[in-house]
Amino acid sequence: PSQQRPPSSYPVPASNSLQGVPVSPGIAIGVTQRFQPTLPTIPEHPTENPQSEWEAFLSGIEKARSQIQTDLATATRHTNDDTAAMFEAHLLFLDDEALRTPTYARIFNEKMNAAAAWMQTIQEVASKYRHLEDNYLRSRAKDVEDVGNLVLRTLLGVDALVPTFDHPAILIAPELTPAETTHLDPAYIQGILTAFGGPTSHASILARSLGIPAAAGLGQQILDVQDDTLLVMDGETGRVWLDPGDEIITTYTQKAKAAKAAQAQARKESQRPAITHDGHRVEVAANIRTASEAALAVDAGAESVGLFRTEFLFLDRDSAPDEQEQYEAYRTAAAGLDNRPLIIRTLDAGGDKYIPYLNLEKEANPFLGWRAIRVSLEHTDLFKTQLRAILKVAAEYPIKIMFPMITTLEEWHSAQALLDEATHEIRENGGATPDKIETGIMIEVPAAALMAAQFAEEVDFFSIGTNDLTQYTLAAERGNPKVAQLSDAYHPAILQLIHRVVKAAHTKGKWAGICGELASDPQAIPLLVGLGIDELSMSAPAIPRAKQIIRQLDYSEIRQRGQAILDLNTTEDVRAACKTLY
Repeated sequence: PSQQRPPSSYPVPASNSLQGVPVSPGIAIGVTQRFQPTLPTIPEHPTENPQSEWEAFLSGIEKARSQIQTDLATATRHTNDDTAAMFEAHLLFLDDEALRTPTYARIFNEKMNAAAAWMQTIQEVASKYRHLEDNYLRSRAKDVEDVGNLVLRTLLGVDALVPTFDHPAILIAPELTPAETTHLDPAYIQGILTAFGGPTSHASILARSLGIPAAAGLGQQILDVQDDTLLVMDGETGRVWLDPGDEIITTYTQKAKAAKAAQAQARKESQRPAITHDGHRVEVAANIRTASEAALAVDAGAESVGLFRTEFLFLDRDSAPDEQEQYEAYRTAAAGLDNRPLIIRTLDAGGDKYIPYLNLEKEANPFLGWRAIRVSLEHTDLFKTQLRAILKVAAEYPIKIMFPMITTLEEWHSAQALLDEATHEIRENGGATPDKIETGIMIEVPAAALMAAQFAEEVDFFSIGTNDLTQYTLAAERGNPKVAQLSDAYHPAILQLIHRVVKAAHTKGKWAGICGELASDPQAIPLLVGLGIDELSMSAPAIPRAKQIIRQLDYSEIRQRGQAILDLNTTEDVRAACKTLY
C-alpha cells in the first residue's frame, strides 16, 4: 500500500466525545462558532391601507424569488447532485395559493400588516403539514418555514442571515438550510456540526460537494457548546471530541496531514486508470448537470460521463428547450469529453424537480408518483424531441441513452418503441443516426432490481441510483430528517439488491455501474468493487481519490471479503466491516 495512505484507526476516549452521523469526510481541528439565526421582531400594528400592504407583500415575494434564484445558481455551480432542485421547490411555494390567499384575507379582512399576516399564515400551514401522517408531507413543514422566513426578512428590510466568519472556525447549528449552506466559504468554515439532520439531506450533499467535513444528528448537546471551544471532529466517523487532550490532537493532526498528502498524490495521478494490484480495471466516470462540466470532469480524471442530468435544461423556464437547443447542449458535452463515452439520462421530471409547463398535478408524495420515465411516456412529443436530439449527436460521438426510474418491462418496451420512432423520423428526413446506440436503465426502484435478470436479457447496461433505491427500499424519504438515520445505503438490503443486479448483468455479459452518492464514498468503494461493480460515477472532485483507492486494492481478495459482507445482518456491522477493507 502507498505510504500516502491515511491511517484507518485511532483511539477513541470514553468521555468528552459525542457521536453523530457521518455526513462529509475530513478532519477539522479548531474553535467553534455557533450559528443560530433568529427571526426579526414582527410588528403588531394594524394597517390603515390594506392595498399598500398587499403591494408591499408582493414586492417582498419578488425580492425573495430573486434571492432563491441566486441561491439556485450558486448551488448549481457547487454541486452535481439534485440539490439544486430543492430551490425549485422553494420557488413554487412563493406562488402557492395556500399561502397567498390566507395572507390576502388577513391583510384586507383583518387589517393586519403584511409581515404579521404572512407570519401567521406560515405558522398555520407549517403546523398543518406537521400533523399529517405522511412522512414526506410532514417534512415539507420546514420548507414552508424556510421560504416564509426569507419572505419575512424581505418584508421587514432585514438581510437574510448567512454563516459568515472572520476567522477559521467549526460551525455549530441546529440544522442548515440549503440556502445557508451555499453561502459557506471553505476558506473559513473548517467543519460543520448540526444537532439534527442526516447524510442524505440537501445541505449535507452540498457540504460534501464543497469539501467541508461535517457530522449531523449530534443532538441538543452540541448546541450547548460555547463559542471558541477547541474541538476535534472526524467527518468520516461522525465523532466529535470536546476540549480534546494532547493525544487526540496529535493523532488527528497526523491523520489530517496524511489525508492532505494522499489528496495531493491522488490529484497528481488522476489521469491514470483505476486498476487494482492484480489487474482488474474499474471505470471511474463523472456525474454532470451542464454541458460545460464535461471538460472539467476530464481534467479531474473522468474516463467517461456516467450520468448527464438533462433536466436542468428544462428547469427555470416557461417552455421546454427545442430540439436544436438540446442538440447543441448534448454536442457541447460530448465534444468536451474528447471522444470519451457520454451517458445521457432522459428527462427525470417530477419528485422535487417540478417543471411548471408540464402541468404535473400536485401529489401527496410525488417521489412515489408521476415522475421520470412515467412523465416522458405520457408526453411523447416532448420525449421524442429529446431522443431525436440525442440520436443526432450520437451519429458523431460515443453516446449512450439511459432511462430513469424504469419499474416494469412494459415501460422499457414503450421507451424503446419511441426511440425507434425517433430514429425513423430522423432517417426519413435525411438525417444521420448511429446504427446501434447502447441503451440502459437506472435501477432506482426495488422492483427493477428484483427483475434484473429479466431486464438483463434486453438492456445494454444498468446504472444503480443508490440515493433513490435506498429511500424506496427502506421507506425513508431522503429529505426527511426524522428518518435520516434509517436512510442508509449501507443497509444489508441495499447491498443484496446491488449484488443481484451485478450478478444478473454479468450473467448476460452486460455491465453494471453506480451513479448515486455511494459511488464516491471512500469507505464504500472497496465494497462496491468487491461486489463486482464495473463503473463508479460521481462528482468530478471525488474522482482522483476514488481512483487512488481502487489502485490500492487486490481484486481477488476484495471479492472474497465483499461477498462475506453480504452475510451481515445490520447496517452497523456493514459499516464496521467496510472500515477494514481499506
